[in-house]
Amino acid sequence: MRVLQELMGHRDFKTTLIYADYAPSEREAELGRAGLPSTADRNIRQGIGPMRPPVIELTAHAVVRETVVFRIVRGASPQDPEVVEGLHFNYRRGFDPRGIEVANALVHMGISTYRARPKAVGIAQRWPRIGDHIAELRLRPEHGIWFADTGEPGHVTVWGRPLQLLDCVADILPVDRP
Repeated sequence: MRVLQELMGHRDFKTTLIYADYAPSEREAELGRAGLPSTADRNIRQGIGPMRPPVIELTAHAVVRETVVFRIVRGASPQDPEVVEGLHFNYRRGFDPRGIEVANALVHMGISTYRARPKAVGIAQRWPRIGDHIAELRLRPEHGIWFADTGEPGHVTVWGRPLQLLDCVADILPVDRP
């Protein structure tokens, strides 16, 4: 069971017990014998620290008045296809869940934004592969957008249709590299 706990990246053994009756298919067993990376290796590859506890409760709010958030993107213009792609959620883009998304599929279906531009800039400087620009999104009620405070302080998960989110882009500024 400790090996399964390590493979699944669970901090708490009780979480692993939930999956204790799982039996892998023949193909999954073959993949397991091929050698999976350790939790530490996965965390390093994904750019995250120790696994955070799962979000047990998530309170989502409809945008009822203009709300400003900042999204890390690639590209300098709303017409840039990479900016539009960056407004799609990670699940749609085919990205594996990471961090809080591992424990909460709903968060994996939203996009990560920040309440303050400096926080978004700091994240972009720390992990440049995410993006080289910060888009200021002015979320408006008429687009049916929802949001929730998730993860670290100042992090906001936003749920909305990409073209409506694109319509909310007020500005895109480059990230200064340290």
